[in-house]
Amino acid sequence: MGDSTSTTKRPKLVSSLMCCRCILEACNMLQSKFHCFIAAVFAVSRIGGGAYAGVAPVVSSDVVKINITADKPRGDGIQVINVTLSISPSFHILANPVGNEDLVASQTSVRVHVAGRPVGAKITYPQGKLVDEGNGVTFRIYEGKTILKVSLTRAKENSSPVEIIVSVQASNEQRNLRPSRLTAIVP
Repeated sequence: MGDSTSTTKRPKLVSSLMCCRCILEACNMLQSKFHCFIAAVFAVSRIGGGAYAGVAPVVSSDVVKINITADKPRGDGIQVINVTLSISPSFHILANPVGNEDLVASQTSVRVHVAGRPVGAKITYPQGKLVDEGNGVTFRIYEGKTILKVSLTRAKENSSPVEIIVSVQASNEQRNLRPSRLTAIVP
C-alpha cells in the first residue's frame, strides 16, 4: 500500500506546498539573495495554481472579457450593438436586475459615451440564472457567455466612435474579485 508506484493524487494545495518547500530548501543552497527571493516568489505564486498561470485572479477583468459587434445604423439612425461578456468557468457576475436589493450596487451595468459624453441608450439585459442560497436569499447571475444589447440613435452626420463601458464584479465559491470597468470602442 505504501509502495512508490501508488497513483494516488495529492490535493492541489498540498502538492503546491510541497513544491514550495522543495524550492525554498533549494534556496538555501543559492549564493545570491536575489535568486533566493525569485525562487520564493515562484514558490508562493504556485499556490494559486490553475488556469491563471500560477497567479490567482484579483480583479474582475482577469476573468471577464468583452467583445463587441455592431450593426450599421439603420435609416432611422438606430444602431444595435451586441456586447458579449465571456466569463471564465467557475466564475459568475451579477445579472441586471440582480433581484436582490442588497446586491444592486454590484450588478452588471452598461454606460454608453459618444465623443466622450454620456448618451441615452436602451440596454437589454438577459434575465440571468436564479441562485437560491437558502434562508430566503436569492439573486440572478450570468455565467459563461452573456450577450447584452445596446440600442442608440445616432445622427447621420455623427461618425464619432461609440464607447461601451460595462461595470462588472466577478465572484466564485471562494471569493469576490474587485470590480472592473470593461471598455470597448465601436468605430
